[in-house]
Amino acid sequence: MESTAEGRAGYFFDYCQLAEKALMQGKTLSPLDWKFFFFSWWKNPQYAIDPVEQLPQRLTDYFDELSGKHSITLNDRQKAWYYAKEKTLGDDMKREYPSIPSEAFQQSVDGAYYAKQFRWLYENKRIGEIPDNSHLPVHTYWDIGVSDSTSIWFVREVGEEFHIIDHYSNSGEGLRHYMKVLRDRGYDYASHSAPHDIDNREFGSDAKSRKDLAREGYEIDGQVYSIRFEVVPRSSVDEGIEAVREILSLCIFDENKCSEGITHLEAYRKEWDDKRGCWKDKPLHDYTSHDADGFRYFAVSRRNKKSHLGMLVRKR
Repeated sequence: MESTAEGRAGYFFDYCQLAEKALMQGKTLSPLDWKFFFFSWWKNPQYAIDPVEQLPQRLTDYFDELSGKHSITLNDRQKAWYYAKEKTLGDDMKREYPSIPSEAFQQSVDGAYYAKQFRWLYENKRIGEIPDNSHLPVHTYWDIGVSDSTSIWFVREVGEEFHIIDHYSNSGEGLRHYMKVLRDRGYDYASHSAPHDIDNREFGSDAKSRKDLAREGYEIDGQVYSIRFEVVPRSSVDEGIEAVREILSLCIFDENKCSEGITHLEAYRKEWDDKRGCWKDKPLHDYTSHDADGFRYFAVSRRNKKSHLGMLVRKR
C-alpha cells in the first residue's frame, strides 16, 4: 500500500503505526503483516538547489533538530530546496514532503478551527513526551453526549501551563465504566468537571442525575468509588472555541496517551454549505465532536476560574 498521508486518522494511519512500531521493536513479520517503508524527500538527490537567500531562524532550528534528534544531516543545497518549496506549499509542506514519518500525518484540514494553533504547537515541540509531574494532582474534563458517547481529558496544572497527560473516550457504556477508568488510571484527582446537562440526564430507568449517581458512587472491585462533579459555566459554542484557541498556547500534550484526542482536535472543523459554496458558521457534527466538546469545557472552565481570580484581586 502506497499513499500520501491525509492526517492522523483512517486505515492508512493505523497500518503505518502498527508497521512502524513492529520495525522499531525488531519483530519478525508474518506474510500477512504490514512492513513499514518511508521514503523521505532528503533521500532524493534531485531535491537540491543553489542557495539564493538566508534561511529564516525557524528553519535553521528545524534542521538542527533533524540533525540532533534524528541524525539527518542536510547540506546547504538541500536546505535551500526545502525553503523554496515551503514557500509554495505552506502548511502542507510536511504532509507532502515529510522529513520523518510522523510529519506525514500533520495535516492541514480545510475549515479546521484550530489549524493555526496546532501548527504552532508542533513547531514549538509541545506535542510529544512530557515531564513526569506525578506529584501534582489531575483535573478531568468530561463531555457526556447523546447515546452515552463520552470523552475525558486528564490535565495537570504545572505553573502557568497545562499538561494534557491523558485522554479517554468511548460510547455505549454507563457511568460506572468511566469511573472505573479513572480509578484504574491511578491519578491523584483534584477535580472533575462536566457540562450543565450532567444535572438532568439519567441512566436507564434510574431517576437520579449523573451528578447524583457519581456522588453516591459505584462498587468497583469490592470498594465504593465516588466522584464529585463541578458544573462548567454555560457559554456559546463560539465563545468556547475562542477559549480553546486562547488556552492551546499554554498546553503541552502527551502524544502517545492523547493521540486520538489530538487527531480529533486537529480535524474539528466548520460545516460546509454546498448550496452557497462556503463554510457555515457552526461546527460539523461528526466523530471529532465529543473530544472537541470535552476540551472546550476544559478551556471554558479554566477561563472562568481565571476571570474569577482577577475579580478577587481587583477587590482587594
